[in-house]
Amino acid sequence: MENLRKELEEIRREYRQLITYLRLVNKMRERVTTALELQEVLDEICQSLVDYFGAAFARIWLYNRESNELRLVSSRGIYTRTDGSRSVIKLGTFKKGKLQRIALEKVPHYSNSIQDDRDSPIRDPEWARRNGLVSFAGYPLVLRDELVGVMVFFSRNRLSETILEVMSLYASLATLAIRDAQLITEQKELALTDPLTKLKNRRYLGMYLEETLKVSRRYGDSLTVAMVDIDHFKKINDTYGHPVGDEVLASLAEILRSSVRESDLVVRYGGEEFTLVLQRTNRERAKNVLERIREDIAGRVFDTQAGKLSLTVSIGYTTCDCNGEKVRMTRFLRVADAALYRAKEGGRNRVEFLPLETDIDGEIHRSEEETPHLRP
Repeated sequence: MENLRKELEEIRREYRQLITYLRLVNKMRERVTTALELQEVLDEICQSLVDYFGAAFARIWLYNRESNELRLVSSRGIYTRTDGSRSVIKLGTFKKGKLQRIALEKVPHYSNSIQDDRDSPIRDPEWARRNGLVSFAGYPLVLRDELVGVMVFFSRNRLSETILEVMSLYASLATLAIRDAQLITEQKELALTDPLTKLKNRRYLGMYLEETLKVSRRYGDSLTVAMVDIDHFKKINDTYGHPVGDEVLASLAEILRSSVRESDLVVRYGGEEFTLVLQRTNRERAKNVLERIREDIAGRVFDTQAGKLSLTVSIGYTTCDCNGEKVRMTRFLRVADAALYRAKEGGRNRVEFLPLETDIDGEIHRSEEETPHLRP
């Protein structure tokens, strides 16, 4: 009878503990699902493990299908770095550690004696001992049998079966939250990306240029904006058809992207027109870069389904030496476009510069129908 009473008491204790944990999971879910940005969601997932379940530290790796690797994207608790030697874990290597097995086998792993566990994801047992770490649990984040990532946490206490089961539930909720945030991020990215060239689009340019101007003013950096237009592009479309025109646009986009630095921006502004934003670039340096691009394009032969084609581009640009001077984004674009018009009027296949203070209305006389982006 006494044994039965003790057993019932233990069941009740575990039941109360389970209810407590489930309430905590619900609180964690509320915190995670109110976050909107992907990084915010990832950090909330890890921080909730620290705040509600006493994890010494928690981490998340996301799976990258293209490179077949896990990338550390969030770490909270006593260890917050995400750029260490274990920040990228290849899954295709012959030697497989615990994190790799969690990802490949898609099953949880845990240990209540990580200081003595040779297979522990912590390489330095002494560091684990100094920080009082006792246990580890790792969960694959899987949705419809597809790997999303891996969530792990380390604790100074032993992990009961109840905690492990509750954490399995939390891992499922975390997976849904992460995937939802990823989809939102992807949708935002699509809205700001040109589907043909995979370059950023005009909408993104507006946001980017506003922020870049602020930074350039703050540090007194030079900033150049250039408009690039394919000469006689309508003739290409009319002669060979729009599919060939699309091939030319995609090829030119790749040339422009590879011709500037990673810190610069290439945008498909619309039609056959592209915009370059060159950071920390003064007038002379911009002239050299843009002339090199123009010459490169003029000397190329473009392979298309209609055969080999040659083409040229006209480029107009303006530069701001942003020494505290406040310049409107629209002014930048209007002057660069006016410089492009001058290049077209001057015979095409050339680079033209106009100072930012140019009287645009006196410089060009195109109708609003021809240049809707020049409207005040």
